Amino acid sequence: MREPVSVFIIDPNPLARKVLSEILSARPEIHLLGAAATPSIAERYCVDLDPQVLVLDFETPVDPGLRALKDFAQNRVIAAVLYTSLKEADLSKVEAHSALEVRRVLEKPESGLAQGITRDAEQLIKSIFSLSLASRPPINKKLNTAIEKKNTSQIVSASSEQNVVKGRRIIAIGASTGGTQALQELLQDLPAYAPGIVAVQHMPADFTAAFARRLNESCKFSVKEATGGELVEPGVVLIAHGGMHLEVIGAPGNLRVALRDGPKVSGHRPSVDVLFNSVAKAAGAHAIGVLLTGMGQDGAEGLLEIRLAGGRTLAQDEHSSAVFGMPRAAYVNKATEELVAISQMAERIMSFIK
Repeated sequence: MREPVSVFIIDPNPLARKVLSEILSARPEIHLLGAAATPSIAERYCVDLDPQVLVLDFETPVDPGLRALKDFAQNRVIAAVLYTSLKEADLSKVEAHSALEVRRVLEKPESGLAQGITRDAEQLIKSIFSLSLASRPPINKKLNTAIEKKNTSQIVSASSEQNVVKGRRIIAIGASTGGTQALQELLQDLPAYAPGIVAVQHMPADFTAAFARRLNESCKFSVKEATGGELVEPGVVLIAHGGMHLEVIGAPGNLRVALRDGPKVSGHRPSVDVLFNSVAKAAGAHAIGVLLTGMGQDGAEGLLEIRLAGGRTLAQDEHSSAVFGMPRAAYVNKATEELVAISQMAERIMSFIK
């Protein structure tokens, strides 16, 4: 599948930002990274998010924040749709034009703004895709640093694979919307000798124990709601307690789970990011991270940490996902090695365990 185009909106008008955000976020072929009122604010986020295309407007043709875009533009090409009501004479004064080497100008309506933006949506989206082909692909800075250090195009090096001990593997799974069915199907497909499994399913606290019991009755594993302190071992699946973060502690061969309270992370408690980050730290190259269907972005950053630590990573593909939100975020973030159909996920996981 074609990677979604990553887009960031910069527009001083709150209504314009709202309508543009609604239109672009509804398109699966576009990954909306965020929106900001000024280039100065946007630059703080764009340096890390590294959008392929900016949708851009200015309050004045000499907006002082444009200098921030020039800083952001160092060593890269910015592609921008200038969706603006500024006239051509004013656009010629825009200081950032030297940085905006790839750009297209669309005239924004001066009245009936919401209706006008909606009317312009298809033209705007076509411009975004056209410009994305001319701009360089998005860079994940963490991933590039890892590649440079390993001096290879692969995240998991041959040496790290050789250092993995089969009996010390751990499988960490994260899921949200649609995940109860996906997780059940995956556990039913995995063999009983699969490594120990830990899982976060976004679910209210009152439901996780019953969910674990249902899984226990329908698959070959011993499935339990984690209470803290349990050993991660083959044949056992530990499900996060609703309302508590689940973490893995220890070292390969002696991994245990711990529960902790605390603020929501990535909008959730339990958070997939919290679980994956802990697995990356404790298990490193012995970890296999799997991100299933779900809304939002929880798990994408944590899955990247597993990959950078030398572990293997997979995410559910769009066709078999109920909501292709979390897996898409992992794909855009280059956190997942592959997008895999849920019907083939177990086989792909076990191919990592030799």
